[in-house]
Amino acid sequence: MIMKNRIKLILLFATTIMVCSCNELTKKSNDVEKKVAKTEKANKKNAEDRLKERLKNTQPVNTDELEAWIPKIFGGLTLERTKSLGMYGEDVAMAAWYKRKEDKIILLYIYDAAGPDGTMISDKINVLGTEREYDVEGIQFRSVNVKGRMASQDYTAEKNMTGISFFHNQRFMIKIVTFDYGIEETWSLVDELDFDALDNLIK
Repeated sequence: MIMKNRIKLILLFATTIMVCSCNELTKKSNDVEKKVAKTEKANKKNAEDRLKERLKNTQPVNTDELEAWIPKIFGGLTLERTKSLGMYGEDVAMAAWYKRKEDKIILLYIYDAAGPDGTMISDKINVLGTEREYDVEGIQFRSVNVKGRMASQDYTAEKNMTGISFFHNQRFMIKIVTFDYGIEETWSLVDELDFDALDNLIK
């Protein structure tokens, strides 16, 4: 009887040690995961800050060069007019309107995030494609990844109207707004843009 009680005590003691050890290992594992997540978050924030600082001290592209880059034919529509935009400070942005064909309309915008006045644009570099998704008044707002491009996308089914915004080379924000073009049709327009020529504008 005494032997049985001793065996029970030994087993109980061993079980208690095992449970405590498992709890301690779980706690340590959770602590390590939290530290890793915190470190990754800090590294990401530092990288974002370095990118913004570098862009802030970079000479923005000349608006004439941006205007020359805009395609003369886009989605089968002819370029009607262009205009420099000063809504974010200096004129480091261009808008292009393409000649309407029946109900088809295309608007193309390009913004340079470089220079001290490009801060409002550079703030969006790590935001586009990560926003909350929701529907409001018939408009679908989505964060998407299409061909490796993180983007904000909105679509109004009633008007067959699509808007997509994304960054190229962590510098140029491009926005395309279409009427009477579906989502896939609008994304196909991206393939018509000459990104090599855009990269060549960077000095």
